Amino acid sequence: MWFEDLSPCTYFPGDAKLVAVGWLERGKPYSTGTIDRRVYDALVEMRKNPWQPFACAGLHECELCGFEPEARGSANLFIPVDGTIYVCPELIVHYMNAHGYAPPDVFCRAVLECPPIRSMQYLKAIKECGGARLLRPSGVNV
Repeated sequence: MWFEDLSPCTYFPGDAKLVAVGWLERGKPYSTGTIDRRVYDALVEMRKNPWQPFACAGLHECELCGFEPEARGSANLFIPVDGTIYVCPELIVHYMNAHGYAPPDVFCRAVLECPPIRSMQYLKAIKECGGARLLRPSGVNV
């Protein structure tokens, strides 16, 4: 599944306005360059126990690897900052490390400002950024 960086991410159900970053696919352009190591390290940490409002079935394999995928993943990272919820596949760390992917600067700043995942501060940020329905199973009011 491919989304242009900073475009609406319509992969997930519901009405939350999610912004896509790092949804790469073979044959589609993506930015490369140098990024702050702290961004990479923060994403690696977020990936250890990601908050998942949706269950995703199956693994996604890296389509950018030459012959065989060297990375697989099924989780997504939700990063709420300043009224925006960015969402990226957990493979973003592989894309950055192995394929030179450079996420947009606004996303990198958001990663560094994001409260620790699964903290009360993080869940409040999700809600404040328009993701209240993401906090309820299947978007059901409780």
